[in-house]
Amino acid sequence: MTQNSGTNYYEILEVAPEAPNHEIHRAYQRARETYSQDNPALYSMFSPEEARELLRMIEEAFAVLSNPSLRRSYDESLAKGESTPLIRPLESQAPSAPKPPPGPTAAQLTSEHQALPDFASPSDATAEAFSVRKREAPKPDLAPGMARTSISTYKVDDAFEAEIGAASDFDGQLLQRIRMYKNVSLDRMSESTRISRPYLTALETNDYKSLPAAVFVRGFVTQVARHLGIDEAKATASYMKRFKAGGGK
Repeated sequence: MTQNSGTNYYEILEVAPEAPNHEIHRAYQRARETYSQDNPALYSMFSPEEARELLRMIEEAFAVLSNPSLRRSYDESLAKGESTPLIRPLESQAPSAPKPPPGPTAAQLTSEHQALPDFASPSDATAEAFSVRKREAPKPDLAPGMARTSISTYKVDDAFEAEIGAASDFDGQLLQRIRMYKNVSLDRMSESTRISRPYLTALETNDYKSLPAAVFVRGFVTQVARHLGIDEAKATASYMKRFKAGGGK
């Protein structure tokens, strides 16, 4: 749920563009409670870094929409098809904090590790170098006609790939077809996204009444789309329209 992914401030707070100020404030309070670090359900879907980013976007959305002047300018930008956040220029006017001295680069850390004798215990710095080298390790080559997601390898179907690329309406059945095509079992998706299997089943069968509040469903769809390697913004926006029209919470 980020601004550059196409989600606007109204969608972040789950309010209508014409919502009065008291509804904006109530939605802000509800969103903060939902995404609070004290809410254990939040971390079943998002990493701590993602949760902090969600809270940052909630604060940013409220700062703009609760200010009549900023909200008016933001509405004008949306009407023009723009989605650039308006709060950042205000932040840039504040004096910036002094930057800490730069730390060692990954290359320096790696070099330091290579200079250690074989019997030496790696320090925290060299442990980070191990991590850097591990992250940069190349993945094995795929056989011709194969592709991969972050959690699976599958055989490419050009016709279905074209259908996915052209799709603008992602309902649960399409998400299920993509999951099965990309060779991801429901158990594997549940394990990787940390979304329970019953919720994934409800998501794929468009059983909106069995799904939790909209803020959580948005997170479900975003995580599923990310793991399947499809357009997160497009999938989330279209699914949430169906969810709300279908009587979701």
